[in-house]
Amino acid sequence: MYADPSASSTIYIRAVVDAAGALQLRPDAPSEDAAHSLSPDQLIVTTTAGAVEQGTVTFAARPGDLVRFYATSGSNNFEDAVLLAKVSALGDADIVDGLADVELSQATIVPAPQSAERTQAPVEQNFWFWQGAIAGQGSQRCRLLMSLYARDENTGQPRFAGLFRCDLQLTVQPSLPPEAEPQEQAS
Repeated sequence: MYADPSASSTIYIRAVVDAAGALQLRPDAPSEDAAHSLSPDQLIVTTTAGAVEQGTVTFAARPGDLVRFYATSGSNNFEDAVLLAKVSALGDADIVDGLADVELSQATIVPAPQSAERTQAPVEQNFWFWQGAIAGQGSQRCRLLMSLYARDENTGQPRFAGLFRCDLQLTVQPSLPPEAEPQEQAS
């Protein structure tokens, strides 16, 4: 099946934070100005399109395509949790326009409760992203501000543990170099 070339696409950028490592840096940073910068060994950035190398996310996109950012901890927010508090453009390049937080509801598959066998059931679930529209090609720096919630050892409840940040450079191209394009593989 071929996609409609005129339809807009959505690119996802995920930041996975080593929560334990981040907590050792400087817990309880209360404000964006005090947020500790995460090092490359405390953060993994992935994307559904293109390539990530040394803090630069490179992907092919057209004006109107969407880019969605989200964050999680290494345990997928099961133990400590990471939420993306803000994404902001740095500098005056206008590659991504209209960055805002959005909540989207979509059916997803989960294991069915109380089932003797491992069956699946569809349920509606809310997902949160920071989203913007691609306005043009070129490069733009963005700052991701993330809230970290550590699980309290006594109560088991999550508690705010501080703000952390990372800066990324987004590079939007009309098409990717051949080595960065996804390869179709036969099964």
